Amino acid sequence: MKFSRAVSAIILILFIISGTGCEENLNDFDLFTGNNAPVYFTKAPESIKKDESASLCFYCGKPVEGIKDHFLRPLAVVISNSPQSRPQSGLQDACLVYEFPVKGEITNLLAFYNHPFTGDIGPIWSGSDFLLNLAEGKGAVLCHAGHSNQAQDTDTTKITSLNLISHPDYSWRIRNRKAPYNLYSSTEKLLEGNKTLSLYQTNKLLGLFKFQTESKNTQPNLNRIDIIFNPNYKVTYLYNEITSDFVRLVNDKEHTDVNTNTAIIVKNLIIMSTNITDIEALDSIGDQLKGNGDGLLVNCGNIYRIRWDKKINTPTKFYWNNGREITLNPGNTWIHITSPQNKVIVN
Repeated sequence: MKFSRAVSAIILILFIISGTGCEENLNDFDLFTGNNAPVYFTKAPESIKKDESASLCFYCGKPVEGIKDHFLRPLAVVISNSPQSRPQSGLQDACLVYEFPVKGEITNLLAFYNHPFTGDIGPIWSGSDFLLNLAEGKGAVLCHAGHSNQAQDTDTTKITSLNLISHPDYSWRIRNRKAPYNLYSSTEKLLEGNKTLSLYQTNKLLGLFKFQTESKNTQPNLNRIDIIFNPNYKVTYLYNEITSDFVRLVNDKEHTDVNTNTAIIVKNLIIMSTNITDIEALDSIGDQLKGNGDGLLVNCGNIYRIRWDKKINTPTKFYWNNGREITLNPGNTWIHITSPQNKVIVN
C-alpha cells in the first residue's frame, strides 16, 4: 500500500495494484487519503433489479430481438494503441474492450463486437498467445493481422482465428496512414470472412456478464480515475454525473474515435490486478491470467472491491467480495490488465 499527499488542494488517492496470481487470500486494496482517512468503498449490493424487459446481449446488456441485432458469433478484434495508431476507428461501438501492456511502454486493445454498425475498425494488429488467452472461452472469432508462433495453434485453445494477412479479402489499407498502422476492416467484411471460411460452425454462446437496471447516483464517490501504465502513458477517466458514464483520456487529451469524431465514452470500468512482471515476454504471460486475483469495479461514480477468476476454456468471471457474481450497468465495459508496476490514482 502506498500513501499520497495533498497536492495543490487536491487530495489524491494513490496505490499500486499488486498481483496475486493463484493465491487465495485477498490483497490489501484499502485506499487512504493524505491524512490517513480511509477511502469509502461502495458495499456490494445485497440484491439487484434485473432488466428482464428483453433478451440482453451478454457482452453489453443491450436489448436484442433477433439475429438482426447481434451476431451468430461475436468478433474479437486486435487493435493497435500506439501513438501512430490513435485516434482509432470503431472503439466506441465495441461492447467490451480489454487494454493490456505490451512491448515499448504502450498498450494494445482487444475489442469485442456483437452488433452490426456502419464504420471502420482499426488499425488492426497482430495476435499473440496472450490474446488467445483473453478470447478463450468467450465464443468469439479472434480477428488479427499476423500472429506469434504460439498464436498459430488456435486448435489447442479452442479459439477460431481470422488472420487478415492470410485472408486479405476481408480488410483494406487506408492511404492516409503509413504501414503497418493502416490495416482496417468492418463488421460487414469480417462477418463475410467468417461465413466464407465457415468459422461459425463451432459457435458456442456463453453468458459473460450479468446486467442490472441502471440507476442514477446522486452522490458519486469519485470524479476521476487515472491508470498510469508507465511514465509516458496514462489513461484517465472523468466521471459525468449527468450521463453516469466516463470520458476517456490518454495523456490528458481526449481519446477520440474517428467514426464519431468525439471522445470515447465508457459505462463500466474494471481493473484487474495481475502478477505480470515481464511484459517483454508477451507471448509467455498468458498463463498468468489463469487463476484468480483482486480487482476494482467502477461505475455510476462508485468504486467496488472485486475478485476475478479465470479457468481453462472459460471466460474470466468477476465476483463481489461476498462471492456473488458482479452486475454491470447496461453499456460498454473497458477492462484494464495491470501489473505491479502500474499505479491507479482516484480522486
